[in-house]
Amino acid sequence: MKRLALALILLATGCASMVNGRYQQVPVDSFPSGAKVEVDCGDAKHEGGTTPTVLTLQRGADHCDIRLMKDGYAAKSIAFERRDSRAKMLNAIPGVAAGVLGAALALVWDLDVGSGFKRGMSAGSAPGAAIDEHTGGSYKLEPKKVFVILTREEAP
Repeated sequence: MKRLALALILLATGCASMVNGRYQQVPVDSFPSGAKVEVDCGDAKHEGGTTPTVLTLQRGADHCDIRLMKDGYAAKSIAFERRDSRAKMLNAIPGVAAGVLGAALALVWDLDVGSGFKRGMSAGSAPGAAIDEHTGGSYKLEPKKVFVILTREEAP
């Protein structure tokens, strides 16, 4: 019984969250180096240091932008796009197991096997998918690294 409970807990865990985690490390560099980095990713803006640096960004943030600034140069903004991670597909593993169980039960109860599989698949995948959505583990941010060439501001 303990083994079954442990298996159910592991199957209900968000697979992409275990693979990716909540945060993504993004290297940021510029020419010339020494640009100040301002981060607007998630709930609050914060300083990201000076280039070259490595930022820790929230994968699940609704918006994620950075701005590079250096005296004498025009500021440059970079917007990150949140995309589905391939690790998100790992949630199908417990879904397939539950789908097979649903198909078997449908067969025993003389119901539509295909429908039983679909319902089982949906029920088995849902917990992991919900966890991954909440933690942000089902996403990746692009670009994966940033290099910006800053241009000199023109004199007025």
